[in-house]
Order: sequence, then structure tokens, then C-alpha cells
Amino acid sequence: INSHMTIVVIYNFGNGEGTNVYSSANGKVGKIIRKASCGGNMLYIHHNINGNTYTSIYMHLSEIYVGSGQLVTKDTVVGRMGETGAAYGAHLHLSLITCLIYDGECFNYRNYTVNANDYINFPSSLYVDWNDRTSYYQ
Repeated sequence: INSHMTIVVIYNFGNGEGTNVYSSANGKVGKIIRKASCGGNMLYIHHNINGNTYTSIYMHLSEIYVGSGQLVTKDTVVGRMGETGAAYGAHLHLSLITCLIYDGECFNYRNYTVNANDYINFPSSLYVDWNDRTSYYQ
């Protein structure tokens, strides 16, 4: 976790540029931003889990495979990890917000940013089949 409550996912062991990025949970693509100066190619996905709303943000993507308004599942490849924007080396920044950004619910999302480790069931070790990403969502 870094200073702006974003998880930095860096893949080593040959999984760098071009590694598939999946949606953290079922949802609907809210917004796509291309070539932002800081986050590069960015993707916003809205989720409604157990009656609570979230937005997951994926930054520095080399490619984006989904479109605005598209429904996605946790098994949807939404893009590929990259080195766009202010990035040095291929990696993924993942932010989790407890509101729907760009959907009229919140505009100053930094006030709603949470530690994604508290909400997403990340694998405990490398090379683990990661099917249960949503069990920690509250």
C-alpha cells in the first residue's frame, strides 16, 4: 500500500508487461481514461456487493479490453498490465473506493478510498488459483 491507498501489484517471475488483469468482482464498467499523465490507461468498474457500492480503479494498463457500460464478471480479462502514464516498469495500481465514481455518488473519491486488502481476498502466495476475490467484501 502506498501513500494514496493504492495497492501496487508488481509481477515478477516472467509475469510483467502484458499479464492479464481481471475484474476484482462482478460489475459494470463506469469509465475509461486513456493516456492520463499519472495513471496512464485507467479503467473504473462499479460493483454492488451485498448491497454496498464500490468502484475499483485499474491504472497503467497497456491495453483495455472492455467498454463503458459493459457488464463484467470476476473472470473477465479487462486489460493487460503495462507501463503507461507515470510508471517505471510494468505494474498495476489497484484502488478500491466505497462509492460509485463518475456516477453522481461521489466526486472527491480520495475521501472514500479504502485499503483493498481489507475487502478483496488476495491470494496468500504466488501461483495460487485465485477464484475467490469477493469473500472479504463487506
